[in-house]
Amino acid sequence: MQNQPALRALRVASKFLKRLVVQDVRSIATSAGRNMNREQLERDLAPLVQTLRVVVGALVVSIIGATGAMVYLRGRDEKGWNFSEGSVVTLCALAFAIASPLMATVIARQAVTTTRRKLAAGEVPINEAGARLTNKQGQEADVEALAMLYSTKTIILASILEGVAFFNGIAFLIEGDLLTVVAAGLSALGVASQFPTITRVVNWVEDQLARLKEDRAFIR
Repeated sequence: MQNQPALRALRVASKFLKRLVVQDVRSIATSAGRNMNREQLERDLAPLVQTLRVVVGALVVSIIGATGAMVYLRGRDEKGWNFSEGSVVTLCALAFAIASPLMATVIARQAVTTTRRKLAAGEVPINEAGARLTNKQGQEADVEALAMLYSTKTIILASILEGVAFFNGIAFLIEGDLLTVVAAGLSALGVASQFPTITRVVNWVEDQLARLKEDRAFIR
């Protein structure tokens, strides 16, 4: 029961991801059957990285644009801006900004761990995510599942932080406290920190493959 929130978040995020990355993941799985060294992994994961860059970049731009618009609109209001004078809405937004990064990290890590252990046990994690792609076996299936899992993890983290930014932007629009603008800016930086690079993604996949091997050895 304790894993249900993480799995629900995984299902929602994966449905959003399906249209964006399904072709990239399939191409990864197609070439995964070869003897995969680091260079091969970099080539195979490159399309997925490019897709995620677009997604994360779009989220950052949307936060900056929306927050800028809210600052402009509030500046035109006769009440103007203030600092540390907000009331209930501001306090709720700031509390959400403090708690959400931790919550997002816990959810993403739990989703990764739970799905990897299901894969080690012989289950198909893509089914859990609501987006079964192929019926491949062995390393092909492992790489395919981990590629989708990395995408899902990234979207979970980035989307929660985006929600924090928009909540604080709305709080600023209502009460004009500049602390909420600072919180929105920090949230945008948090989303930007999820920007994928080839090195980061390959390192993550290699690490998860090693952990998957350990999980399978432990189960046996």
